[in-house]
Amino acid sequence: MRKRVLFGLAGFCILLLATSMAAFAPYHTQYPPSQEPGTSGGAAKVVNQLKTARVHAANAAGSQTMGDAKWHLGHAVNCIEGPNGKNYDKNNLNPCQGQGSGIIPDLTAEKNRGTKGAAQALSLVEEADKTAVEALKQADLAKVQAGAKKTADLLDQATKALQ
Repeated sequence: MRKRVLFGLAGFCILLLATSMAAFAPYHTQYPPSQEPGTSGGAAKVVNQLKTARVHAANAAGSQTMGDAKWHLGHAVNCIEGPNGKNYDKNNLNPCQGQGSGIIPDLTAEKNRGTKGAAQALSLVEEADKTAVEALKQADLAKVQAGAKKTADLLDQATKALQ
């Protein structure tokens, strides 16, 4: 009887873990640099971060509560600025952790290397950061959502500038 209970509990835990991983996998999908279309090396890392930040900004735009909207938009800011950024919130998640040092620092490095499209992408990302930070200060959900949508659009434009 004891073996059956342990097996049942272990099986339940494995099922719970697998279900959780499957549910959240689309939000953290990233291409290895060698597989990212249209980019190579450091620019591919930036594209991965841009895509991740865009997903979180879009999630914020579609959120139905202020808490969810600001939580997701905070993720986007953390991706944009990286751990050394002025508005980085160490109490919030950084879904770009392990993908680079932050979009702005990594794009600045790419711009300095002369990577095609990096200067334009950096300008768009800086505008996205400013828009997101301002949206996080809002007390009206519709304004937070609008700022998040604009942030997602700017991040999408920055991605296209690099490809």
